Amino acid sequence: MKVLIICNLNNEEEVWFSKYFSNFNNNIEFLKIKESGDISFRLVFKMLKAYKKLNRYDVVVTFQDGRFTFLISLLNSFFRKRYFHIVHEFITSPLKPTLYSYLKYKFLNICLNNVDTINCSSRKEIVYYIDTIKIIPNKFKFIPLATDPKIMDYNISKEKDYIISVGRTGRDYKTLIEAIKGMPLKLIIVCDKFNLQGLEIPGNVHVECNIPFKRVIELISYAKFLVVPLENTPVSTGQRVIVIGMALGKAVIVSRTNGTIDYVNKKNGISVEPYDSSKLRSSICYLLNNPQVAKEMGSFGRRRVQLIHHPEKTIQKICNRLNRLQ
Repeated sequence: MKVLIICNLNNEEEVWFSKYFSNFNNNIEFLKIKESGDISFRLVFKMLKAYKKLNRYDVVVTFQDGRFTFLISLLNSFFRKRYFHIVHEFITSPLKPTLYSYLKYKFLNICLNNVDTINCSSRKEIVYYIDTIKIIPNKFKFIPLATDPKIMDYNISKEKDYIISVGRTGRDYKTLIEAIKGMPLKLIIVCDKFNLQGLEIPGNVHVECNIPFKRVIELISYAKFLVVPLENTPVSTGQRVIVIGMALGKAVIVSRTNGTIDYVNKKNGISVEPYDSSKLRSSICYLLNNPQVAKEMGSFGRRRVQLIHHPEKTIQKICNRLNRLQ
């Protein structure tokens, strides 16, 4: 089986998961096309040139709701294809009561009905897409988000006196800040400046913006535990940070949303209802007062990453799906 995986990367960037395909009997090729912020003629030409070659493959994999995903699926509604088209880690913004959002979802319906398999990282998110985009249910496959196992090589034996929250999309830092006001602890928030606009930052909160990924990993590795406060949205947010936190052996406190219920249970963390600062505060206090519980949750989460969120597990699920489609 000849497979082409199209990645949203520059030529010099590494396809970090490529080495994990070595255990599977497929001929895998990678094509890097960086989908820049603006749609340039050069980008469109590069995508169209690549599209002409896709029938050489048995399987073509694109990611999320990128431009190449839309281009391929739209053109496939006019031209005959010989390959299976898989969209991996599909996610798009929720349907809103605007004309733009309505038209976008109509466009998604046209495009995605020409895709053979749509992999999502949340079961409830799949239900949402089926209901709103009107896609045939058997096109969807739940595959838990994977992370780079190299993260697990970081030293997690040392712990410093702070907790941490990381992320930009769909974050509810207002509720988190309300929860930790007046508490005798230090909170580090790693985010973008827009996440904190209009919020009064207490003295026990330290903010880091636009820092390298390696620095983010180091900060999480030294934290007592990870807190991921999320807005209540039907699509996935926060999962990547949650899995990284588990890989680093950290207990996680998260908002209970569609994107988190498949990832956090009583063994590896605590889920609280969105926007509930009182429950969030009591959960933070509980882990601070019970460090052994936090440690056990972190150990369980770390094992969970090895068993469920390792890239080899993801690749195996994709291969199993292909075998059933043939």
